[in-house]
Amino acid sequence: MVMLFDQQQQRSVEQMLRRSAQSTMAAVDRELADHIGALESLAASPQIDDGDFGGFYNHAKRILSGQPEWMTIRLTDARTHRQVINLLKPLGDALPSAIDPEHIEAVVRTRRPLIGSVRPADAADTQPSVILRVPVIRDGVVLYTLSASVRAKAFSEILIDHGLPEGWIATIIDQRNTIVGRNVGQEAYVGTPVQLPLPSTLAERPEGFFFARSKEGDPLYAAFSHSYLSGWTVAIGAPAQSVEGPIRRSLLVVGGGGITALALALLLAAALTRNLAGRQEAERRLAVLEAEQSAERRLADIAANFPGLIYRRALRPDGRVSFPYVSERAESLLGMGPEITRQEAPPETFGRGWILDEDRSRWQEAILESARTLEPFRLEFRVRGPRGRIRWVRSMAYARRERDGTVLWDGVMLDISDLKETELALRDSDERLRLAVEATELGTWDWNPQTAAFTCSDRSKAIFGLPCDAVIDYRLFLARVHPEDRRRTHRALKRALDPEGSAELNLEFRSRLRDGAVRWIAARGQALFDGAESGGRRAAVRFIGTVRDITSRKAAEQALAAALAEKDSLLQQKDTLLREIHHRVKNNLQVISSLINLEALQLEDHGARERLKIVSQRIVILGAIHEQLYRSDDFARIDIGARLREICRGLADLYQNDAVAVEVQSEELFCNIETAIPLGLIANELVSNCFKHGFPDGRPGTVRVSFRRTEGGKISLVVADDGAGLSRRPDDLRTGLGLRVVSALAKQIDAKVSFASEGGTRVTLTMPGALCENQQRAPAADRKKAS
Repeated sequence: MVMLFDQQQQRSVEQMLRRSAQSTMAAVDRELADHIGALESLAASPQIDDGDFGGFYNHAKRILSGQPEWMTIRLTDARTHRQVINLLKPLGDALPSAIDPEHIEAVVRTRRPLIGSVRPADAADTQPSVILRVPVIRDGVVLYTLSASVRAKAFSEILIDHGLPEGWIATIIDQRNTIVGRNVGQEAYVGTPVQLPLPSTLAERPEGFFFARSKEGDPLYAAFSHSYLSGWTVAIGAPAQSVEGPIRRSLLVVGGGGITALALALLLAAALTRNLAGRQEAERRLAVLEAEQSAERRLADIAANFPGLIYRRALRPDGRVSFPYVSERAESLLGMGPEITRQEAPPETFGRGWILDEDRSRWQEAILESARTLEPFRLEFRVRGPRGRIRWVRSMAYARRERDGTVLWDGVMLDISDLKETELALRDSDERLRLAVEATELGTWDWNPQTAAFTCSDRSKAIFGLPCDAVIDYRLFLARVHPEDRRRTHRALKRALDPEGSAELNLEFRSRLRDGAVRWIAARGQALFDGAESGGRRAAVRFIGTVRDITSRKAAEQALAAALAEKDSLLQQKDTLLREIHHRVKNNLQVISSLINLEALQLEDHGARERLKIVSQRIVILGAIHEQLYRSDDFARIDIGARLREICRGLADLYQNDAVAVEVQSEELFCNIETAIPLGLIANELVSNCFKHGFPDGRPGTVRVSFRRTEGGKISLVVADDGAGLSRRPDDLRTGLGLRVVSALAKQIDAKVSFASEGGTRVTLTMPGALCENQQRAPAADRKKAS
């Protein structure tokens, strides 16, 4: 118990410290966001656009009076780094250059707000302070930087107001590991380096728990949380004495109580041994027996009225499982009475008949794992109850091992069928709602202009690059709007909230994320007004709407506009170039075929002349495909059926065998040149083999070529004849040159080749259906018009 209490106490302290560090860091981030939002609002002042620095000086004075944490406001020229306005000086006085030009350069380079490190008190700032700086952007150019010196004391007050337990120490640390704020000892430690071992820990993760010593030298249990917004860290520590003190006291109490109980037990045992007689011993035993019987009756009564099944399960050393005891609920839940206590079987067969087969393996694994580790048994599974009804149950039991090696579990089994049905219904409802929201890709928002309450969905926060736990208000929303679109967005929102306006918002604007990326966002909204007695409007009480990321659509529109601008000339150039290429390829192939034929005429070897004719025929097929392409309106699609018919006619003319007829049946299928060339060459090889080997000694017959889409969606090319059939096994046929060519070409188009010899020879080529289309694309002129 003491060990468990110690572990629980440490976990509790760690969780409290982590939550305190996270909530404090969030409060600091909100404070920084408020200051930056106020600066950005001031940076949007139209007086800067007009060059009215006097008016801007007075306006800044009013803002400074409403910000008690600010010490001064400075407006600095982004190019020369000279101060233009410093509220610590009268307007018109000569002002020096900025003391932190590197910060100004960083703001100009990133075009984003910058949170500086803590600065000690000096001649310019009489107290330790933090400089916050935002860019002043006009027409896309950073003209000035606007900064405010915030008293470091303001951040210490956040820690003091956070309500930490007495004795706890909270510290805010900047990017340079310097103390910005502290809930105790602010005057002594603000602006000094921190002693906690944060740098090495922070490099691994943005938050953690560790043991350290405070500035005062006291041991602490501490946790820290790091902010990516400011680069600051909040560390909160609890005195080790307050954590470890209860444990020491518990040890003393338990030790003293154990010693006292042992002493009393020894004294009582000695007294009973001396004074109890046989009669008293018998009476004691009778009383014990009556108490046990009474306890058994009470336990049986509890078990009978318990809303579930109470059981004891045993796993014996020989590996057999049994239930020495089950309560009366076994019959209503499992459809089994006392006979369940007589069942005894190995885990792999135990429970057949009442545990569903789909869940019995999980039940067996859970039993064996609990027996091995003696961890509690917890499992949800399905059982077959009375009249075969399937029910979900939850079984929970604690395990212990007896001296003989038997593992016993005492536990309960509860009927959770209704809970499972509810969970499934809720899960189905949640999934459908999630799919619906994801399908729309919309984020929702709700703004109350009267109370300034602003809520939005996680999707909306993600669109603006904010974490799900970010707290959003109107100033933060405007800060996320691109500076060039901020004024237009603000005016559109004001028009929608105007009682005399349309009360609708339909706006597209850009948002700048923390990493500098820019997104296009479409916002739609509807303002709801509080109606007056006359039926008119008085003021907007609610403003609801949606946002959607349209960055990809905007990019597509720009790309489409650019593509359409060059489309006509590019299409014309492409068509001309492709026609010329295919025409020249066809002519070159024709020249090659003619040269091969001329060379064949010079040969006396008949076999060599035949081989050259076959090569010439293959080249003619390639040329015919390119000829169709340069004559076609669509260079990417070839009528493969027409090509097959031309190939068969050319082969019939080549072999001049009038006894053999050729029949071609082809659906209207189109494919690209990468598919058409292998198909044409394969058909040439297969039909040539029919002419050369299928009809020896002038035997008549028919060669049938079929090209169609099968019922399974694939493409089938079948070349069959009713000739002599195969002379060898299909595996031996692949040793020939022609069929080796067929196998190599089939692999190029992921096709499979099969052979059959029943009343002739039949070769089937099966290829993926995606290689061919059932109709040709629209001609180039029609595609141009459609575009």
